[in-house]
Amino acid sequence: MHIKFPYPGYEQIAPLEVPDGNLMGVFSPKAYAHVDEKDVLEKGFANPIGAPRLRDAVKKGNRVLIITSS
Repeated sequence: MHIKFPYPGYEQIAPLEVPDGNLMGVFSPKAYAHVDEKDVLEKGFANPIGAPRLRDAVKKGNRVLIITSS
């Protein structure tokens, strides 16, 4: 599968080929109308699904990268 990154800020990432046998799937976020994003993020960080809270998983001095889509 040919994969492109047509997102603002990702223009410098070259398209790539991923063999079909190595591709688990292509996932897109669901769109929800009238969602309070701040509330959703606060609830998600307080009660993550299948993972510990960041404050429990990260030690002082560690770095964290959080990727979201809009």
